[in-house]
Order: sequence, then structure tokens, then C-alpha cells
Amino acid sequence: MSSPLRLQATLLVVVISLLAFALPAKAQTITGSISGAVTDANGSVIPSASVTLASEKTGQTRTAATNGEGRFNFAALQPGSYSLKIERQGFQSIEQRNIMLSANENLALGDLKLQPGQVTETVSITKPHEGAAGRHFCGARVRGGELPA
Repeated sequence: MSSPLRLQATLLVVVISLLAFALPAKAQTITGSISGAVTDANGSVIPSASVTLASEKTGQTRTAATNGEGRFNFAALQPGSYSLKIERQGFQSIEQRNIMLSANENLALGDLKLQPGQVTETVSITKPHEGAAGRHFCGARVRGGELPA
């Protein structure tokens, strides 16, 4: 085999080898998802609520509306810290901060309850903690009004 042909064959083997190693790496994923349901104080679902998710690291936001069952889902999220804001006319909006998403985690926030009120009123939930039953949020604060009893 002449030298140029040998060089071409060697390059071909190198390219095929690199492609063989690159394809399985592409199939690996580290993204996760954050989901939940929006209900009122009586537990009735709230469809068409605006749900905004923001990366606390990059500031990038994604917005979705709850479906007919009051559910939302944000998929293909990078691991990190997120904040969530939910708004619906006739209800106080709520915010949750410091929502930590790990790699490959499907984080279910459960039922998020909106209280009746004006859209300008916001309930901020600022301090998550882990308990025997999972993640809970405490430290609620209302902007623009009093926290209902």
C-alpha cells in the first residue's frame, strides 16, 4: 500500500472511531423536569393559570399555562436553582424561590394553592426544607395585602 493510501485509511479509521464514541455520549442526558398542579383554597383545579419558571443562575425564563386539570410541566431543564411564579386573574399570585433541581430529577411540586385576591398581591414562598414527607416550603410573605387566615 502506498503512503497516501495508508494515510487515507488511517484517517478513515480515526474518524469512524471518533464517531463511534461520540454517538453514545450524545444519548446521555442530565436534564430534569419540574411539574405541579395549581388549585384554589378548596382544592379545585385552576386551568389557564400563567406559570413562569426562571433560572436563578442565568435569568432565562419559560412560561406555560396550566391545562384543564390545572397541571403544568417544564421538561428538559438543566440542573440548578429555579424560581416559579403563578398568576391567575381573581387570585393572589404566588412565588417560590430556591427550587433546587438535580440532574435527571423529575421534581413534582405537588398542589400549589392560590388564594382569592387581586393579581397585584403576591405570596412569596422563600425557604424550602426537607422533611420526612419530602420538600415543603415555609416563610410565606404577602405583597400588597394581608395573608388570609
